[in-house]
Amino acid sequence: MKKETNELLEELIKQLGKEGFYGLRDALFKRGVEALPNAELTAHFGYNKQGFPTDDTALKSIYLAAQQIRKKW
Repeated sequence: MKKETNELLEELIKQLGKEGFYGLRDALFKRGVEALPNAELTAHFGYNKQGFPTDDTALKSIYLAAQQIRKKW
């Protein structure tokens, strides 16, 4: 870790206290983990807003995308 980054991290820990810092770290980690599947689905489907002909087609497409995402994890 760079010296500047380490110094900033130490300052943040001093300001928040260890418990506050760990709480912040856990919240950021949880938000990142929750956002990952959404980002993967967006990357899979892209930003095309045309939609699907039927609900069944949409469900099948989401299922196949989820299977591909699961293989990455």
